[in-house]
Amino acid sequence: FEGRRKEDSEIFIDEETGWRWRWEKIAMVRNAKEENRDRHKVFLDPVPHTVRETYQNLRGWYKSKIEPPNVRPRPCYTDAILTEPYLGSCQILCSPFCYINAGVRGWRGTGVTVVPKDYGQFVSQQLKIMRTSAAGYFSSFTEPFMPGLEEHYKNTRQGAEAFVREGLPIFFLSRARYPGWAYDLLTKNIRSYAQKSINTPDPEDWRRLSPRAQPLEQHIEEIKELKKHFIYVSIQVNPIIPGVTSRDEIVKLIHKLAEVGADHLIFKHVEIAYPMRATMIKRIKEKFGDNRGKEFEDLFSAPDSNIGGQATISEEYRKESLDLYYRECKKAGVTSAVCYEYEYERDSK
Repeated sequence: FEGRRKEDSEIFIDEETGWRWRWEKIAMVRNAKEENRDRHKVFLDPVPHTVRETYQNLRGWYKSKIEPPNVRPRPCYTDAILTEPYLGSCQILCSPFCYINAGVRGWRGTGVTVVPKDYGQFVSQQLKIMRTSAAGYFSSFTEPFMPGLEEHYKNTRQGAEAFVREGLPIFFLSRARYPGWAYDLLTKNIRSYAQKSINTPDPEDWRRLSPRAQPLEQHIEEIKELKKHFIYVSIQVNPIIPGVTSRDEIVKLIHKLAEVGADHLIFKHVEIAYPMRATMIKRIKEKFGDNRGKEFEDLFSAPDSNIGGQATISEEYRKESLDLYYRECKKAGVTSAVCYEYEYERDSK
């Protein structure tokens, strides 16, 4: 809740929803001075959020033509259009690895989710002026089926419906339950698919990592249900956090996911902006103890773990792991890929 300050203690009741709300002063950066905080109406129910005419334009996943030389290339040129049905903080509260809630600018670090008003109408208008489009990606930033919010505002549903009306495929990346309407929309286009983010086979570790996500066992059952509807299922095994989750556990997860019908697995090791490295190590130790935390710290602090200003896992460990996971995916009969996995460019001299 950094960057957010309660302006007064008076709480009001919204006549339409019955939700509590109050005025709060919120800054767009962490630890901002009082004079740089603006007054906003913040709903306290069902989760802290505000409704605003604030939108992020639809855009492709690509590297800009002109970028500073120290900006690393993007290795996963996903053929997709990025959407943001919800902005700011994500209420799944993944910890300690979430780069969205750890952000220092915008609404990311406030604990408040921003709900763009009439998002489906906005998406429809954007698509009407586009000459070409790829699949609608809901969402690479925050949970698309935002607990407590999507049921009321329907931003993801209406945004996805806009893509479907234009004859375009869609996919959802989620740690929450897929609602029935999502199944219906996914079956409208053979190129649409379901995607989940699952990074451990251990139910208790899953609960610690993603407190408000759907329980792991229910995700497994849901993959089976998606396959009954002939929906292609992709899983992001992301982020892999060595020390918290071992190689053997990831191998176990590969075969479990293949067994219940997953078609494709994408592997990515944990990373975060380098200035946040010490904070992440501290949080891992707080959640998983010193022994597991120390193993993570050693791999996260190795000389070959800083890639383009991002702290990640030792290159040697990552390469060995990814080779293993590739072999196990072939054994399990599923396709595989990597995302944001780098190898140092080494001078031939």
